[in-house]
Amino acid sequence: MQITSVYLNNIKSYEEQHLDLSPGLTAISGENGAGKSTIVEAVGYALFGFTGVPLAALMREGQTSAEIRVCFISPLDGREYESVRSLRKSRAGAVSAAPKLMDAEHGGPMAEGREEVDRFLRRSLGFGESAVDLKSIFADVSGVPQGRLTADFIDTPQSRKSKFDPLLGTQDFRTAFNALRQPLNLLDNRRSELEQTLAALQERLKDLPQVTRTIADKQSAAAEVAALLVQAANELEKATAAIAGLNARKESIDRLKAEISATTQTLKLHEESFHAAAARVSEAEDAAERANASSAQSAEYRSTEKRFNVEQARLAEFQRLSTEISVLEANLGLHQKRRNQAQADLDELSRLHARLPDLQKAAKSQSELENRLDEARRRAAVLANAREQVERIESEIAGQIASREEYERRIADAHNHKPLAAQVDDLQRRIVDLSASMATADAAHSDLQLFSPNVDGLSARVAGERLELAGVERRIESGPKGSDRQPDLNHLRQALKLAIERGSRLVELYSVRLEAADPIKRTGLEGVLQQTRERLRLARAAEEKAAGIAVWEDHVTTLSQRIEAQNALVAEARTAEAQALKAQSEAIALAEQIDEFGAPDPRTRLQLARSELARRKSIEDELAEARDATASSASKLASLREEIGPLANTPELVDNLRRSLASLRPAHERHLKDSALAGSLPALLEERESARAKTNQAGQAVERSRRLLEKQARQFDPASLAKAREHESAIQTEVGALHSRREQLDAELKQLEEERLELLEVQRESEANLAKAKRTETLQRVTRLIRNSLRDAGPEVTKAMVLGVSESANEIFCEIMGSYDHSLQWDEEYGIWLESGGYRRSFRQLSGGEQITAALSVRLALLRDLLRIDTAFLDEPTQNLDATRRENLAEQIQRITGFSQLFVISHDDTFERLLQSVIHVEKINGVSRVRVQ
Repeated sequence: MQITSVYLNNIKSYEEQHLDLSPGLTAISGENGAGKSTIVEAVGYALFGFTGVPLAALMREGQTSAEIRVCFISPLDGREYESVRSLRKSRAGAVSAAPKLMDAEHGGPMAEGREEVDRFLRRSLGFGESAVDLKSIFADVSGVPQGRLTADFIDTPQSRKSKFDPLLGTQDFRTAFNALRQPLNLLDNRRSELEQTLAALQERLKDLPQVTRTIADKQSAAAEVAALLVQAANELEKATAAIAGLNARKESIDRLKAEISATTQTLKLHEESFHAAAARVSEAEDAAERANASSAQSAEYRSTEKRFNVEQARLAEFQRLSTEISVLEANLGLHQKRRNQAQADLDELSRLHARLPDLQKAAKSQSELENRLDEARRRAAVLANAREQVERIESEIAGQIASREEYERRIADAHNHKPLAAQVDDLQRRIVDLSASMATADAAHSDLQLFSPNVDGLSARVAGERLELAGVERRIESGPKGSDRQPDLNHLRQALKLAIERGSRLVELYSVRLEAADPIKRTGLEGVLQQTRERLRLARAAEEKAAGIAVWEDHVTTLSQRIEAQNALVAEARTAEAQALKAQSEAIALAEQIDEFGAPDPRTRLQLARSELARRKSIEDELAEARDATASSASKLASLREEIGPLANTPELVDNLRRSLASLRPAHERHLKDSALAGSLPALLEERESARAKTNQAGQAVERSRRLLEKQARQFDPASLAKAREHESAIQTEVGALHSRREQLDAELKQLEEERLELLEVQRESEANLAKAKRTETLQRVTRLIRNSLRDAGPEVTKAMVLGVSESANEIFCEIMGSYDHSLQWDEEYGIWLESGGYRRSFRQLSGGEQITAALSVRLALLRDLLRIDTAFLDEPTQNLDATRRENLAEQIQRITGFSQLFVISHDDTFERLLQSVIHVEKINGVSRVRVQ
């Protein structure tokens, strides 16, 4: 990404300012409070949505509207866009923002509104659908505010994790693991539904064999009709061939008639061409005679033209000498003015040299006061930072308290739903049992018509057998004991009892099946199943909430620790604010003493005087050079005036020759035209003879065609053609009847084929559902594998990303330091370690310069290699460093590679003196202005 320009209107201390930005390393320099950081805040708000302060604090005091415009080149498509943030303050004091993104190259809006602009910016900056927060990228990496460059690496590991975990996406794996639970349950339900659909499709496929046999019979009948059609088609082909022969003879006669007409027309055209060619030959012969008569005048014109060209060259030389004389006369006047001005400058330098001692004394006094002022300002510089830090930290504390309360609410809600979450497995089994009962009820319902008559018939038979059994028992009781029939009657009684027992059992079983098919009972099962499914959905939602309790409790603990630490930072910042107020008063008094010197100040006047005195030698050289140039120009001028004398009459002679050429030119041009026409005489003679030959050939062709027409007319009989056409019509009628029969068979086949295709479609649908069921099973297995992989791979991926950033940060650190004797490491708790000479030191043990360089290296590596952003703002990277360390760090930062733009914001002139691209910010009468060097 490359930022090309920034426009501010009523933003903080800026009234209206446009600023063009260059690629590479740029210094933004100026006094504390001049408005340097406002430029960075504007870019952060326009491109990343980060403000760091309330919107009302961005607006210039007393204004009701403001605007920020930032143009940038997207790394996604290489095009230039403009992000616009318009602010409006209502009468009640509320400030609203209207984001908009424009096409900087062709005009017109690309996106409007916060959500659309944010989505477009994420896509344009290369983040797409990533969950990384743009505000965090700017606040924690790309545009780290003043004083926070090293602070994050001094904090506790837990505090560092809260900063860098979102950037590395550490929580994304746990979120994805939990998100896959619901799809897995859906796959279970889908597989059950597919199995039920398969059973219904198999029932419909029973008619497919009968439809296939009927299609084969119809295809056989269609084949017979097709054979008859082939036979009729052969006869029709013979009749058509005979008619074609007769028609060919008739067409030949008609063609010969047309050919005779066309050839006759061609004969007329060739005759006309011959007459036209003869006329052009006569015209060329006349032109040859005229060309001979005008040859003398043409020769005179060419002679005069040669003399004119010679005199034209002499005229050019005359004009060149005249121009040189004019230039020399002008230069002579300039050299005389230079000589007079140089003499006056030498006189002024003599007077300036006499005032030099007084200026040196005043400049010394100014330097002493400014040194004291710089010291006071350095001590007072903490004031603005402390106030901003207090406001920012208090704002963060309020947000963190709100977040902690939200997490505590979630934890309480999840604890309340734990009993419901424990019912997931029981409810799942209950749904399976109810689904099986529903399937049994559906099967029983389909057999209802079969079972109803069976129950009635069996009941009647059982009743009859009971009567017969009673009769047998009466005969046994009333018959004589020991008779021959008694064993048979006993045997019959046992058989009847067994039949009655079996019949009663069947009646009981059929009754149970009929009871299962009761619609009222099935409706009740459907209601219970629906209620159970809804309760399972609630139980799974409760289970997901319960799964997040541990994470939310960790968040609450982290937020509490962070709030406690930030409250301590607020106390420290308020102490620093009180100390800085005293230094600020001292700085104001010293500034007033310096203002008494007036403008320009003594040091500036001394520098100007020394600069002017240093010019003495160059002015003396200028005076000598002006005198020599005056004498040289006068000598050259006299020589040129003597050389131009013989050419004085050249202009008049050229005008006379030009008039002579004008009078001779018409005759010369007529001669050239006649000569050209006479030169074409041989070609015109050939054209005339060619036209005569073509006329003769066309006449002969007309005669041949007439003789051939007479011969063809004698061989053609119109009656034979009429008889052949009647025979062809009879065959076509027979073919039509066969086609009707075939169409009828085709329609029947089409209907049967549609039925077969429908059944085949059912078969394919059955196979597809079977494949879906298998794919669903595979998807279930894969989904479970992915969930387990996400659970296990999260820590390993995070470790690999940290290692990659660490290696890149070490390269940047060595580039900045200009030495590869060090080894920088960024560990999994986001702490920084530096190893050199076999000794390993933590971040707190590093010197101030090493801490700044190490923190800078890690943040730049995150931007370049992980977030793919090649633009960064370094706000006061030399803060709290002495002059020597500031110089060293400034030289080291210039060695950083892999970034299209780096902006260094600094209140001293270290970077201003070392870089070519410098933006100087100054505040005059409360208004910030920018000057680009």
